[in-house]
Amino acid sequence: KENFVYQKHIGPVCLPSPQQSFDNEENCWSSGWGADAYDSYAQYSDSLKKVKMPVVPSSECERRMKNTDRFKNKPGFRIHESWICVGGEEGSDTCKGDGGSPHVCKNPKDEWVEVGAVAWGVGCGAEVSSVYSSIPAAMCWIDWVMSCVPIAEYDIDNTFVEDLDIRGTSVESKNKLTTSDCGDWMENS
Repeated sequence: KENFVYQKHIGPVCLPSPQQSFDNEENCWSSGWGADAYDSYAQYSDSLKKVKMPVVPSSECERRMKNTDRFKNKPGFRIHESWICVGGEEGSDTCKGDGGSPHVCKNPKDEWVEVGAVAWGVGCGAEVSSVYSSIPAAMCWIDWVMSCVPIAEYDIDNTFVEDLDIRGTSVESKNKLTTSDCGDWMENS
């Protein structure tokens, strides 16, 4: 019902291309209101915190994870294609309570792009990367929702769109994605 007001700490973020890689990007930040430690003495924040952390290639992340007590005896553990790994530098991390918080990287156009959302990790602040949901891997679904689901009249609407089936219907992508971007996803979803 009211205009959204941008502020120094509140602003828009760009969306990535499907399957775009951000491996080894370093000008990236996570933010959240989560705890400062994983133990029972953890304190949650009353103010939004941010921490600079790089995006780590999946192979490196998987190697580090397999060296932890949690995954040492699980030879089948793999980093799923819908995940990205972030951080892994001692003392810099997200923690419990930060789940769903964004991880953004600055692109060459000086725009912030959301590349991940906090999912899980092994403790907090160790030299093990944390696992985030990959926004590039989810872009076809995100675009489908943005393009096909009607915009609610208000910010919160308790009704749901049920049985929405757009197969065989021509829908214009809100993010200008093409069949080559999302055709396989649409066929399999």
